[in-house]
Amino acid sequence: FRLADNFVLSAGDYTLSNKNANVSNGSFIFYDDGNNFPRTNISNATFTKDTTIKPYIKITPGQTVNNQTVYPMIIKGTYTEETLPPYEQYGAMPSPNYLSPIENVEGKNKLKNIYEAGYTTTTKGITFTVNNDGTIKANGTATSIAQIVIGKPIIGTYKYTGCPTGGKFSNAYRIRIRNTQPPYTEYGTDIGNGAKITFDNVLDSDVITLTIDSGVTVNNLLFKPMISADGGEYVPYNSLEFKVEGKNIFDEQVEIGRINTTTGQNEATSNNIRSKNYINIKALETYYLYNGSLLNDSKSKMLGFFYDKDKNFISNTSVNNTSFTAPENAKYFRFYCAT
Repeated sequence: FRLADNFVLSAGDYTLSNKNANVSNGSFIFYDDGNNFPRTNISNATFTKDTTIKPYIKITPGQTVNNQTVYPMIIKGTYTEETLPPYEQYGAMPSPNYLSPIENVEGKNKLKNIYEAGYTTTTKGITFTVNNDGTIKANGTATSIAQIVIGKPIIGTYKYTGCPTGGKFSNAYRIRIRNTQPPYTEYGTDIGNGAKITFDNVLDSDVITLTIDSGVTVNNLLFKPMISADGGEYVPYNSLEFKVEGKNIFDEQVEIGRINTTTGQNEATSNNIRSKNYINIKALETYYLYNGSLLNDSKSKMLGFFYDKDKNFISNTSVNNTSFTAPENAKYFRFYCAT
């Protein structure tokens, strides 16, 4: 029984499993027709590049089966019979039916504030208050440069953000990433658009400070300090962002015709199929489009088209049974099957 004609696995380690206490190893065998996995009930393989597999289930000659259930699974990572996790439906997210343990959880915001929620301090005429979500409110008029240390930078390349609108390098306010010992190195400053900084090593004297210049008056000025991969909307320290993997975002609405590769507009044809509606996507996210649900012809090709928030055409790319990444300003996606 063929499970998929062409299923692409990205580079990495994988385990192919038919672990099922109700089915003997001799009755059902879960194979990959491309011979990328050893032919055992639980087998491991490492791919150095995107690899197409063709999984199927085989009942060996002479075997009799009656209402037996098979649980084929391909999972990322290397597992053995003893360490293999419980079966999970493809694309399923954690639920009472498909429990998924959470391991090594780390949130988007990696800046741990040294102060607890509710902490208040006044320095040089400015009162700083830490809110429950980790943001920091400032009030008052600075009698000289007022600043507090809120945390430390971390090793790696990250974006340091959180300065309110109106930040400047002088006569205003900012977030500084600096060293407090001679020669007082300034690693970077956020005045509202973030600062991308790389640390190979973090010294004890390396700190992150909120700074308000002398003579500046602020009223409920809200800092949202964050260390993250690429900035974006503020989230509290280590708060979780859940992504649903495997969800089909295609509404399965198609029509006859194709899409012009230069303009991104519809064109009339009689031998092509295109998606009817704009598919909502996220910029820089990775997606996978499988053509088996539309055409059985393995020679057919799929072209994907990206559009911005106003549905202006951006670009196109081949998306035939492979993963692809949406451009930076992409908001919508469409495709058509070319023969």
